[in-house]
Amino acid sequence: METKEIAAIQKPILEAIERLCVPLSAIALLKMIDEFYTKEERVALYAEYEALRDADAEAYEHLLEADPPDAPSRKDLVERFGEHEANERLAPRRLALEAKQAAGRGIREFEREHRLIVRLAEAKAEIGKARYNK
Repeated sequence: METKEIAAIQKPILEAIERLCVPLSAIALLKMIDEFYTKEERVALYAEYEALRDADAEAYEHLLEADPPDAPSRKDLVERFGEHEANERLAPRRLALEAKQAAGRGIREFEREHRLIVRLAEAKAEIGKARYNK
């Protein structure tokens, strides 16, 4: 057999193995997670994680609205209006940035405390993608 023929034979087998890996890892994670969390705790933690991610996305949108790419820089505002007026004009940007940073911290803290939940959520997302990538 030539290399091309071997590759043609192996390709569908390797693709099938790839599709099996994600569900198998998810099953292994589910078994492991059963050791640490009840089903009710998992459901609550999934909801909490999703809420944190939604809040982070919303904070990011607010940050983009508060600081559009064409907005003048702080230096320009100070030159045109003075230090005090520049700070007042930049307050919405600063508040939006602080909110985004706080949302990001919330996600990082959750991910640090609940690594298995995060890994399982990622595996679920990967399985969902696999259904559409056939």
